[in-house]
Amino acid sequence: GGIRKLLKVVLTKGGIIICEIVCERAYDIVELLGKFVGLDTKNKEATGEAKTELDNVIHSPLIDNNGNAIRKVKFYQTNLTGFEIRGGIATKEKTFIGFKAVLENNALRYERIDVSNFQQIQKQNDNSFKVYKNDLVFFIYPNGSFRGGKIVSFLEDRKIAAFQNSRFPSAIKMQPESFCIMKKTKDGKLEKGSSKQQSVNSAIGIIKLNLDILGNLKSYQAIGSVKSELLDAIKSSIKG
Repeated sequence: GGIRKLLKVVLTKGGIIICEIVCERAYDIVELLGKFVGLDTKNKEATGEAKTELDNVIHSPLIDNNGNAIRKVKFYQTNLTGFEIRGGIATKEKTFIGFKAVLENNALRYERIDVSNFQQIQKQNDNSFKVYKNDLVFFIYPNGSFRGGKIVSFLEDRKIAAFQNSRFPSAIKMQPESFCIMKKTKDGKLEKGSSKQQSVNSAIGIIKLNLDILGNLKSYQAIGSVKSELLDAIKSSIKG
């Protein structure tokens, strides 16, 4: 049942072949994972064979009822976000669009927004605080410190987010090192690998900045407790 929810395959009526094929593959993966329960992870040979077997199932093509491979179908081992079924072709939906936050008992609760739930969330008139990809946003912590920037990813379950410095081009190699995960190349040198993920679990407030076309600060939106030096600077900038 869990993997079916992850795939978000919606069976609007019975007998939809493409949905049945996707579900069958999901059950194959679940069955295979069940075989690996109790696997000795210290046994490199056994874990290697298990990974190979799992990769083969995950990445092998899906076959339709005519014996043809269904195009554009991928199963991912992490961050499953759904499949969009159109004209008999299943395509993996793109992931991060944004997140929404609500304040409950002085604590922030988050819900990730992606292609699979975007339209549904758009229709909800719940006055929630919404942040979308590339918005300039800052998370405020109990000691008044903050972290943020142009948000580029968000994981709801782990409450972590990745940011970029909006004053620099978005290409990773152009971003400051403090915003990047550094990795070693084959020759032992360090290079920028991807945007660094940071915990927002203990944040007590969020500030989202609204800029004009020239990048000047017009206004801001906030949720939760955002008292901080950052807020003072934002207010001062708007007045100026």
